Amino acid sequence: MNFAPSTIDSEDCTQVIIHDRSPELDIQQRLSELANYDIETGLYNRKSFTKQLEEQLQKAFSTQQRLSIILISIANFQDIKTDYGQERAGLLLKEAGHVLNEKTYDTDLIARFGEHEFAILCTPATNAESLAQRISQALSEHQFRLDGQPIKPEVAIGITHSDAPPAQSSTDFIAHALRACKTAIEEGTATHLLDATDSGEIKEDESIIRLIDQALAQDRFHLLFQPVVSLHGNSREDYAIFVRLLDNNGQQVSPKDFIGQATQSERMAEIDRWVIRKSISEVARHRSDGHKLNFLINLSTPAIEDDSLLLWICDCLREFKAKGAWLTFAVSHNDVIGHLEKMEQLAEGLHKINCRIALTHFPFEQEAVNVVKHLKFDVVRFSPDISGKLTQDKEQQELLKSFSQQLQRENVKTIVTHIEAAAQLTILWNVGVDFIQGDFIQKPVDTIIYDAEL
Repeated sequence: MNFAPSTIDSEDCTQVIIHDRSPELDIQQRLSELANYDIETGLYNRKSFTKQLEEQLQKAFSTQQRLSIILISIANFQDIKTDYGQERAGLLLKEAGHVLNEKTYDTDLIARFGEHEFAILCTPATNAESLAQRISQALSEHQFRLDGQPIKPEVAIGITHSDAPPAQSSTDFIAHALRACKTAIEEGTATHLLDATDSGEIKEDESIIRLIDQALAQDRFHLLFQPVVSLHGNSREDYAIFVRLLDNNGQQVSPKDFIGQATQSERMAEIDRWVIRKSISEVARHRSDGHKLNFLINLSTPAIEDDSLLLWICDCLREFKAKGAWLTFAVSHNDVIGHLEKMEQLAEGLHKINCRIALTHFPFEQEAVNVVKHLKFDVVRFSPDISGKLTQDKEQQELLKSFSQQLQRENVKTIVTHIEAAAQLTILWNVGVDFIQGDFIQKPVDTIIYDAEL
């Protein structure tokens, strides 16, 4: 509402102007929905689930009531995605979400928790074990089809209660659910209820989380470097950055042994920042010595969601007198699809400070090309599983060639990773890929050594 002086029939008056804000409110409502719901399935997303879980858990603590989490994982989802592509695999997830909606109660909270995981927060009125059995049976009996062909998702379900074993926080509660689901997968059982017999695995997870906290406090993470080599004589010196956790004996812990726990316990944002700051420090040091290096740094989902990350990167660049043009920040295709609005903001900001952005785990789908063009990605790193198929699969070779040419017409550089044999190099040369990376070229190393130092 606004007021303005006016005149009617030669008499002074005040004009009241009322603006219709309905379209603006509709947009705000839509943005709010996008922030809370998963676009692909229409279910709550992980962030919204975690927030509501925290609220419900505090109430349960005060009233001494029991909550339960059921975590459902489609264990063979990566195989389904490889065979049918990201878009069609997403249709299976959407259909699975419909099945879950049909079998749960209105009081239960359902969310897409991970790429191929669903979580259900059960109120005290719900018998979680009974519901998990019904869900397992329903998903097993449902006739899933992709491209007209029957498809059988392998479902594993973990169940945990807030009081057995006791969860001190929402982070503990989620970690217990993930541990239960992981045990179901490892044992090949349909469901697994976490109980006292799982105390060893829980303590192991808690030990890893303590190690992560110590590493963050005591600077006990460690960077490794792997060259990204041009197939066409480009003189750029690019290195992909890897991170390792050092245990109490100084031994390196592989990401597969701590990234899961870091994600569950919400430590990934801190780890990302440690990697970024250390990488900027390292590239600035090498540049000051006259070596024109560039680093490619992976970002996790929490980094995309972190509204303060861009300004923090700018602070790091100023601190070490580094330039954005020396850095390429890489994000996975799945993370981009799940956080498109946030990624648009991050991509625009990184380009403004002259950083490049790379899309990793690129699938052979036209939709992925559209994402690259929309967000103006500078680099594409193809899905790592294509490397092993190249020497035997002509269709994969043709797909790689076709998509490489499409991307290169958009001035996007292409990378194929996991190069492990000389035979792959000949094919990639003929296909026209720009860069390669893998242990056959050089394994990740602690220190970058230049030819003059050999």
